[in-house]
Amino acid sequence: MEEGKCPICGQHCYIHARAGSNVPTYKCDFCFAYELADEDIPLAQEHKVVLAGYLFETRSRSHSIRINAGTLPIILSDSRIPKTPLQKLDKLILSIYDLGSGFKNHISKLAKYPPAVGYAEDAAEFNLMVSTLNDIGYLRERQARFGEYDCGYFITIEGMKYAESLLSGNTRSTTVFVAMQCTDDLKPVYEKGVKAACDVFGLSISIVDTTENKENIADKIIAGIKTSRFVIADFTNNALGVYYEAGYAKGLGREVIKTCRKAWFEEEKDGKRVNRLYFDMERDNLILWQDEKDLKRKLEDRIRAVLL
Repeated sequence: MEEGKCPICGQHCYIHARAGSNVPTYKCDFCFAYELADEDIPLAQEHKVVLAGYLFETRSRSHSIRINAGTLPIILSDSRIPKTPLQKLDKLILSIYDLGSGFKNHISKLAKYPPAVGYAEDAAEFNLMVSTLNDIGYLRERQARFGEYDCGYFITIEGMKYAESLLSGNTRSTTVFVAMQCTDDLKPVYEKGVKAACDVFGLSISIVDTTENKENIADKIIAGIKTSRFVIADFTNNALGVYYEAGYAKGLGREVIKTCRKAWFEEEKDGKRVNRLYFDMERDNLILWQDEKDLKRKLEDRIRAVLL
């Protein structure tokens, strides 16, 4: 194992070359573990900024994230990546909130935090973001006292309240988490029904395809739900994963719009219904849809009610 600089954030890291592989694994204090196929993908500076912020936010020491020509576009389009300056500030206050425990949550002036902890482009923008959070009362600057060597910006009570409101409410989020089976028969329903309805309101979609994505599925689902404004859950075929995702969202206080294919829901054999939803889902304001067009129309009405 060698020591060097992280090619993404520029901080100190360890480089591990696995036997039989020409793709090194980098272990960085801020980007954590990732694999980077240098020969496959030349990283532009703007990509490094986003990747550093993404890797810090989704950090995991249990496995490495592979970055190559195929995965880079997927990562760069992830719904968690902030699109506006205010969304960057939200990410920074959440990062600081998560750095410590209780009233110890702070960002030290002595520590060399990479700017992309807040998805900042450089140190100047990062310092300005910290200063802005201080000015609006979410952080408080504390100078080192006698006998102390550390100083920095500590999160205030108002900052804690705001961070927790972001985690629990997400009223400013423009992302919708979709829980549904990613089977061939439902993919057109997703594209022409669910996605089309969300597009009307300028909402982006977060969805985890469990049939293709085998790594870190639970973490991606939880992160997607936490950063969503509300959840659309389709219970066609009684997929157990949809129940889990809808239940988790409900526990966080997220609005859950429940849908189901009418033909599947009402299917009969010998005069008796074949399929039934678990618990009391059938009585819980369930949207029954006939086709993609019908689902889009009904979802538009329900989404409008949720947003208003």
